[in-house]
Amino acid sequence: MAEMIAANGVRSPRGMEELLACYLTLNAADHHRAIVAAFRRAWLHCVPPPPRERCLHDH
Repeated sequence: MAEMIAANGVRSPRGMEELLACYLTLNAADHHRAIVAAFRRAWLHCVPPPPRERCLHDH
């Protein structure tokens, strides 16, 4: 799935949403759970985590 996302030049949350909508439209409902799971894994793999907030004791 990550290769398909890269091949389509998806670089934003909106782009991921649009590509996911296409996959869900083109595939039977029986496959939607697996498609969403694959997109979730790809999103977590492709997008860096948000910066960690510093705690007061981290100084």
